[in-house]
Amino acid sequence: MEVFFLRHGETEWNAEKRIQGSTEWTDLTDAGVRVAKATRDGMQARGLTFDRLYSSPYRRALHTAQILGAGLGLEPIVDRRLCEISFGPYEGTIYREGRNFDKNAEKAEQDRIDLVDRLMAEAVKKYPDVYYIKTNATEANTIVFEANPS
Repeated sequence: MEVFFLRHGETEWNAEKRIQGSTEWTDLTDAGVRVAKATRDGMQARGLTFDRLYSSPYRRALHTAQILGAGLGLEPIVDRRLCEISFGPYEGTIYREGRNFDKNAEKAEQDRIDLVDRLMAEAVKKYPDVYYIKTNATEANTIVFEANPS
């Protein structure tokens, strides 16, 4: 079994540097839609096929999954276990506002992204059937498929 992981496309709140957490209704920006379509097209160009496509119920993730699924012939399967953690009353606030949440929230968010990248890189090295697809949220032509080199 091969497993591919992909993060949702850029949202309005990503672009505004807002904390999203478990907020379910944020949607993709035009750039986020372009990147999702470019990722789908990249998968098709590489001849990738899938048996299933899972998504959290959040609009941003489901919209990304629907774009991918439309080109891959799959309907996303919604699974709440893929939901992000809640940041409570801080959701919707701009990182720089802090509001006693974290004076370095923007750096903390980048650290979290870097940690996910490092963990996924380790998984890719350790498990030959794990792939991590990284996209640049603002450039639809930047798609990196990382796979075990074996």
